[in-house]
Amino acid sequence: MSGTYDLARFIEGVSGQDLYDATPVYFLPHLNGETLDKLRQRFVVLACGEGRAENIGETWHAAHVLGSKGIPNRVDPWGPDWHHDWTTWRKMLPQYLDELVGS
Repeated sequence: MSGTYDLARFIEGVSGQDLYDATPVYFLPHLNGETLDKLRQRFVVLACGEGRAENIGETWHAAHVLGSKGIPNRVDPWGPDWHHDWTTWRKMLPQYLDELVGS
């Protein structure tokens, strides 16, 4: 929910294995084997607002990376009225929990 999938812009001057491991759009393209096989059996929902402090472009990029590795996913854009804030996440969480439990 409202994720950032490239941490480099927040951690100036940091690089190496820790940044790579913490940044899905870096490590997912190189993922193979059993872990990738397990992820391909899941369905990833990327919910994102488009308001203050949101960058839905990062969400679409993450979805593309997931899809290119055969990991099923969808982006749920919530629109410009939904900011990167607890109010948004309080609204999102019950909806996605209901979807998860109902399936």
